[in-house]
Amino acid sequence: MATIAFLLNGIPQRCEVSPDTSILTLLREHLAETGTKEGCASGDCGACTVAIGELAADIQGFASANACITPAPNFRASIW
Repeated sequence: MATIAFLLNGIPQRCEVSPDTSILTLLREHLAETGTKEGCASGDCGACTVAIGELAADIQGFASANACITPAPNFRASIW
């Protein structure tokens, strides 16, 4: 199990997840945030795309990620 801490919609979150837990599973099953959908389950269709933000020197930047195939523990201390 891995402990991850992040901001979700501006609210601090801390979760215990297994290393293979996807961002999609974390959002939908652990946090009851059902706005992110599963389409193809392989990252090809983009239905599960989420914005991942990081703070660096007070500059906030965002990148997209396919939530269905991206492990949640990869994004410790991120902004979702």
